[in-house]
Amino acid sequence: MRLRFGKATPHYHFGLIVALLTLASCGHSGGGGPTQPSFVGTYLGTASLALSAPGRSVPINGAIQFVVSSNKMVSVSDPGQPPAGTGPLNGNSFSAVVPGAFFNSPGLTSCGGSVTFSGSISGTSMSGTVSSAGFTCNGVPFTVTGTFTATLRAELPTGGTGGNALQRLKDALGSR
Repeated sequence: MRLRFGKATPHYHFGLIVALLTLASCGHSGGGGPTQPSFVGTYLGTASLALSAPGRSVPINGAIQFVVSSNKMVSVSDPGQPPAGTGPLNGNSFSAVVPGAFFNSPGLTSCGGSVTFSGSISGTSMSGTVSSAGFTCNGVPFTVTGTFTATLRAELPTGGTGGNALQRLKDALGSR
């Protein structure tokens, strides 16, 4: 049996071009470049801090929470609490700034400056450092330094955290 093909028509050429373009685009996302990983979610972990004032330093360890939103903002807080500070996510790095006024409480007023959580995200983990800038309360200068680690949607570590990090920092400031 012999197949006979007629003369190619413009519709034939159009169909062939569409078929070839469709095959050429298979497996290609068309986004124009590599996509960035999504870091969106809640990260829970621990912070190991040191609160220093002239002549004294107090260690503070506690639970910490970071939330990465779809609009590429990172917030920091004690777990289950409203955000204490925020900052932008740039690639996989961030700096979330907690204003000094967050630490104001009865008997502890006029806190100024800031405490910054600077870190990076790799896979489902984040880690970084904590520092302060111009941080004062009731006219007394304080320095906050430390580190933190957190894991995406992790459960809080059991035992040894000593409570929530920011609340413990606030409590330590109040006892000065």
